[in-house]
Amino acid sequence: MKKIILFLLILFPICTIAQVKFEETNIKKALERAKKENKGLIVDVISGRVDKANIDKVLSDKAATERMLKNFIPVRIDLMKPENEDFTEYIANLSYPVTVFLNQKGNMLAACHWDAIPMGFENFSKTLEAAIKADLEKKANTKKIEFLDIDYKKALEMSKTTGKPVFVDCHFVGCGPCKKMVVDVFNLDRVADFYNQNFICIQIDRDKDPHGVCEKFKVFGFPGFLYINAAGELITKDDGFKAPDDFMALGRKALTAYKDGTTTGVQSTSGGSSSPQVTGTATTAAASVPMIGSVAAGSSSATSSAVTMTTNSSNPNNVQFQKLSLEDALAKAKNENKAIYVDMSASWCQPCKMMQEKVFPDPQVVEYLNKNFISIYFQCDLDSALSNVYRDKYISTAFPTHLLIDKNGELIHKFVGYMSVPSFLTELNKGVLANTGLNSFHKRYKDGERSAAFMNEYITLLANANEGQRASGLASEYLKTLSVNDLANRKTFYLISEFVRDLDSDLAQKILTNKQIFEKNVGKADVDTYERMLWLIKATSFVTEKDGEKVLDKTGYDAFVKRIEASGIDKDDYVKMTSSMENYHLTGDWNSYVNEAVAYMKKKKGKASLMWTWNWGSRLENGCDDKDLRTKYVQELEPNYELVKASDRDQAIVWAESMKILINDLKK
Repeated sequence: MKKIILFLLILFPICTIAQVKFEETNIKKALERAKKENKGLIVDVISGRVDKANIDKVLSDKAATERMLKNFIPVRIDLMKPENEDFTEYIANLSYPVTVFLNQKGNMLAACHWDAIPMGFENFSKTLEAAIKADLEKKANTKKIEFLDIDYKKALEMSKTTGKPVFVDCHFVGCGPCKKMVVDVFNLDRVADFYNQNFICIQIDRDKDPHGVCEKFKVFGFPGFLYINAAGELITKDDGFKAPDDFMALGRKALTAYKDGTTTGVQSTSGGSSSPQVTGTATTAAASVPMIGSVAAGSSSATSSAVTMTTNSSNPNNVQFQKLSLEDALAKAKNENKAIYVDMSASWCQPCKMMQEKVFPDPQVVEYLNKNFISIYFQCDLDSALSNVYRDKYISTAFPTHLLIDKNGELIHKFVGYMSVPSFLTELNKGVLANTGLNSFHKRYKDGERSAAFMNEYITLLANANEGQRASGLASEYLKTLSVNDLANRKTFYLISEFVRDLDSDLAQKILTNKQIFEKNVGKADVDTYERMLWLIKATSFVTEKDGEKVLDKTGYDAFVKRIEASGIDKDDYVKMTSSMENYHLTGDWNSYVNEAVAYMKKKKGKASLMWTWNWGSRLENGCDDKDLRTKYVQELEPNYELVKASDRDQAIVWAESMKILINDLKK
């Protein structure tokens, strides 16, 4: 009996720790609790699925878990739930599921991934200590970088009289990484002391750049950091969010080069047009800079079919990236008996840059790529002469696209987007192991394989490869063959959510008719989210193009709104409000757009969504020049924000700076 009791006593602390409860809540309630208990938050950010196995493994470390609970409250935020959709601003550009540490103000302190820790890719104890240290530092700080309220020309004049170089923070409204620099870096005492002492610091809004500084110095990524001497010559530049130590190191590098009289030779002019608008994913992301060892971003690779990355080529600690024509790459692959890995990137692409900063330098990735592949890297917007051959042959339309090609030029596998180190290595492995890559699935499907496990994986692989049309066609064909019980499981419901998006289709109606079965097997929250998505997609389908203009079928839309009301699906008016505002925006009906928004704020008063009202105002500011309409919107937005502040102070604090900027912009 003693042995049994002793065993249970030994086991009990481990079991207790492994069962740490992550309270499922929303960010407002979580922050309220954090302030009350004077702790930070550790937030398990999920998208419907909890990684219990890996969480239990990580939290079996008693000492780390006790320290975590002493300093942080464990909570869980499910991004599949509509009420949590605004939480994405708290996790910046991190891929999720992810675990983030926040302080009581909602500022991020550190982040990690449960699945990467047991595999040795991340260290939970180190991340925890970094979060605690960052929290203490933030609490102790009282200073910030003093950005002077002067224009670029005056900054150069001041540089001449003071002998200090100019530091320019290039940003734009709505840029997540730009805001993160302000919250997490610019307001640290050590950073502020260094920059205030050594630089003339100014800020330039990309969209309000009368001297064309962003354009002249080719700032395509944001935030962009320029270090310029008194003559208007560029000393150095960089972009994207920087950790405090990296940002300090960048400043020291610029200061050293300034004292040595070193510049890039690029000189500013006083005129020029405003900076170019960046479209697509670039509007919320930092641009990609050349990887360590790559050729300069502005250099031409078209003159040679094989421009080797000279810095990398002799360093075994870096991926041996090259710029090779397809013909030369295949010849090299045959000679070395390797497959080919191609990273198809773009200079403006934030996920591409994240791959360069977080994944390619990892020792396991370096070893695996150098051992098994001829590695090719292109910034397709700059290396078009070589990269277009790959893009056309292997259908690359998104960035980053990762291609795995055999030595005969046949596509083995393809996948798209930023990936953590473990996920990236798993995908690369499909290029080495037989019958695991996308092409092997093409062959198996052609040979008649149709099992549920195979079809789920095949369609997912196609979607991950950005072959959406093909994935959609196969999903539709496959799902039609399944019974309700076969449809109502998590793996298949993922395919349904991705590819069955027509509310009135037979398949969608089959699912909604049998909603209770799906709620039982999949979960009510996921099914509700899916159903609401179907209604919203349908509600925004009444805008069509006629004679080159977008036109709203108002009769059809009004009839559909009555159908929404009769269904009872839209108790919070989410579908009606979102669709009507989207339809007015698409058709450029700014008068109706403003009237609808104003009516909403008057009706909701202190309960109006700050995310909605800010987004609507931002669209108005960017798309409508009518001063009367802009004034009308502001006249309701300002008092509405004050009402919200009185009833929901935490949310008001989160949105305070963004609202201030938006209101000022709308008044101009």
